[in-house]
Amino acid sequence: MKKIQPDFTQDAIAETLLLTVALRAFDAWQKQPVLGDKKSVQLMERIDYDFEQFAKGSMMSRLGTCARGKYFDNCAREFIAAHDQPIIVLLGCGLDTRYHRLNGDSKAVFYELDLPEVIAFREKLLPGSENNHPLGYSIFDPAWMERIKTAHPDGNFLFIIEGVLMYFEADKVRSFLCAVADTFPGAALCFDVLSLWSSKNEKRHDTLSRMQASFKWGFDDDQELLQWHPDLKVLSSELFKKHYLADGQLSLVPATYAAYQKIPQRVSYAEAACQYGINALHRNPLFHIQTGRYGRDGYAIP
Repeated sequence: MKKIQPDFTQDAIAETLLLTVALRAFDAWQKQPVLGDKKSVQLMERIDYDFEQFAKGSMMSRLGTCARGKYFDNCAREFIAAHDQPIIVLLGCGLDTRYHRLNGDSKAVFYELDLPEVIAFREKLLPGSENNHPLGYSIFDPAWMERIKTAHPDGNFLFIIEGVLMYFEADKVRSFLCAVADTFPGAALCFDVLSLWSSKNEKRHDTLSRMQASFKWGFDDDQELLQWHPDLKVLSSELFKKHYLADGQLSLVPATYAAYQKIPQRVSYAEAACQYGINALHRNPLFHIQTGRYGRDGYAIP
């Protein structure tokens, strides 16, 4: 089968979606994978791109990407189970395979949104289905908000924004989150952020340092988000915690599961902390927040 060449790599941020495909595929090849996303292996085999550049020295990014993905998968499963009309919106989806990992749950309606050129490429590899709809918009274009809100006036919305917001300036992120809060009262959002240290040190990042994209936003005070809009409520903030075990293994513990991977002896604690920024000072949390003072199910948001 002829490989498909991506036509969006002139956009440095859009190109990073190919990195996440590679990291999920590398994980799937492990004896004990974190995410086990075999669909990403198939994607990598069909795309004409130099994935080999990420094959070495990417352990920390691989673990972090797949731990994050598994955590957000669990958030989506719990949200679908808890709501009558779940609408799952994946913003900046790239070639995300969450719909497939959730087995296309027929109870939910999925929207996968990214730039038009990215969605056009995605459709060649991961076409939509009856309950999975591609949308070609920038996440900062308010037109998509009105479109899906009009389509689902009584929907229960979960927005997942994975590996996206750190590439944009704080003011742009703030305006975006406030627009979501105003348009979708009672919605839930899941997204990851960087610490200030991590956002200023992408050149030390084990994989992004090989690409043209750069980090623009990060913060250290979890309460900063609450100052952006009066109706934002942090439901949870999970940190990646690092534990070195007696046998030289690394344990990443976001939420309720653990994944283990051998650490090369030459990688010291300090070096690993610099690579991924997840020690006590340089932590990158996963956020689960609520918009609006009252949820769609009628419970009060303090």
